[in-house]
Amino acid sequence: MIYVLLVLLIILFFISYLFAGKDFLAPTTISVITFLFSCMMCIYFMWSSNAPYDFHWQTIFLIASAVGMSVWIGIMVHQWFIRIRISPASHKEENISPISTLASVLVILFIMATIIWQLQEIRRIGGNADSFSLRMNAFRRSNSYSTDLEARLPFLLNRFIALVNGLFMIYGFNLLALFPILSLKQRLLNCFVLGLCILSGLLSGGRSSVITTMIAFTILLHLLRIQKQKGYKKYSVATLAKSVVWVCLVLAFFSATRYFVGRQTAMPILDYLSSYYAGPEFILLDQYLQNPPAPSDIFGKYTFGILIRNLRTLGILDIPVYISHLEFRPVGAGVYSNIYTVFRLYHYDFGMFGVYFLHGVASLLISVFYEYAKKRRGNREILVFSLVYDTFVLAFYSSSFYILCSIKFVIEVVTILILYELLIRKRIRLVFRRTGIRSQIVPIGKI
Repeated sequence: MIYVLLVLLIILFFISYLFAGKDFLAPTTISVITFLFSCMMCIYFMWSSNAPYDFHWQTIFLIASAVGMSVWIGIMVHQWFIRIRISPASHKEENISPISTLASVLVILFIMATIIWQLQEIRRIGGNADSFSLRMNAFRRSNSYSTDLEARLPFLLNRFIALVNGLFMIYGFNLLALFPILSLKQRLLNCFVLGLCILSGLLSGGRSSVITTMIAFTILLHLLRIQKQKGYKKYSVATLAKSVVWVCLVLAFFSATRYFVGRQTAMPILDYLSSYYAGPEFILLDQYLQNPPAPSDIFGKYTFGILIRNLRTLGILDIPVYISHLEFRPVGAGVYSNIYTVFRLYHYDFGMFGVYFLHGVASLLISVFYEYAKKRRGNREILVFSLVYDTFVLAFYSSSFYILCSIKFVIEVVTILILYELLIRKRIRLVFRRTGIRSQIVPIGKI
């Protein structure tokens, strides 16, 4: 039955690609691609591990119908935006210049200080294991799978890490948007900052932040290309081939860093990905639908998990601390996993109606935002959209669009926009006079 789903997803991909602008990175089109990738990895896992699984029609129908509904919404939104006029951002709005060397040096010092603090917290929570990999393993388990508040990172450190993630986006934008006018020194500084940001993300005990920033980096490049060409144009075969190489490099990096974050397995890369990340979710979703856990009395326990934690921290909700990770189940060949696709979250919290309603709303909002960003072509729109893109692309995995309904995301957006105004658009500049240690704020229009 999994082969029936494979054929249906291939058909949906061609429908979405042909009628939603022939754009591989349109949200609903790339979502079909990622579900298709997951389906192929599932087949590979069952074949390579000699672990066949008999799917139920309910699971095949749920995935195909929900993805199909998303494709239909994406096509309708694209066709609607063809007929409406949106004025592109003006040159005055996009008057930008490269991040200064002094600012980059200060940013590097800040990120290095954050990394040192992270290492201290890893030692405190993970203990003094014989190797760094074992220490990271202990840290990740305590930090992610425990309700012990002592295993949590300090509030201020979490804010620093969030700021580092924001700096990754700003420096990625700076490098991609202004690459032709950057000096060699500026390019090297940018790459060094990006490398430090990735290191900080890995020290969080997982690689999800690194993967999401890589996805954001990709859509950033895509939208900046549209901005430069004043509209979307189809990619050449050579560019598509380069994109495939880029995806393979990201997946190879993901696999290569498994020991760094404390994942103790020596599987080959393809077996590793298909066994734990991009293969078992359909099997687990089928098992969940046949044997769901007891319902919760917490409204939107998983779908709105981050918002619930925000409200609990603020004292607005009085509920006990709970782990947001889903239950582990066997998928065959001695492998246990807890990856279910986003449909499991929606179904557990709100049933079948929730699957179609919530996924439909997410498809509508992400498609509207994407088509608007393509026509508006403004830097702010591009930056903000790059922050939300991964939440829909990773629906095949378990990420949820509704993590955007949180105070954390609002802070993230505000941080990105402030950094953009200060470091790239330079709305405020300090001019130092040689005659004394004085500074004045100079309006951007008079410089």
